[in-house]
Amino acid sequence: MKYYKVVSINANDELYSMIIKGEGRVQYFEQQWVRAQDNFYNSGYHLLVFSNLHEAKAFQDTYRYRKSKLYEAEIFGIMDHLKVKKYEIEELKYSALRNFYILKPPSEWSQNTVMVKQIKLTKEIQEEGISYV
Repeated sequence: MKYYKVVSINANDELYSMIIKGEGRVQYFEQQWVRAQDNFYNSGYHLLVFSNLHEAKAFQDTYRYRKSKLYEAEIFGIMDHLKVKKYEIEELKYSALRNFYILKPPSEWSQNTVMVKQIKLTKEIQEEGISYV
C-alpha cells in the first residue's frame, strides 16, 4: 500500500508539519525517518499520512495559500485509532499535553487518514500545472 504526506515549506526551503506549529512542529527530510516530538510521541500522538492520493491532494489544495509539497512516504507503526486534541491547533503551544487530547473515532476523520509512529518521505509527487511552491 502507498502512503502520502503533505508538508509545508518555509523560507529556507525546509520541510515542516503542515498544520502543527510551535512545540509540536516536526521537521521532515527526504529519505530520513522522522517521528513526532518526544512529548507528543510519549502521549500517544503521532504523525498523520493519507492512504489515498486523491485525499492527500485535496488536503494540499485546502492549504494552497501555503507553500507545500506532496510526497509518497514509507511508514512504520500504524496506530489502530486516531487521537485528536480538543482545542484549536494554535493552543498547542500554550497548553500542557496532560489531558489535552481525547480519543476520536476514526469515522470522524477522512477514512484515508492514518496515524503512524514514523514517516520517511521517499518521492516528491509533482503534477503538470499544479504547484504550491
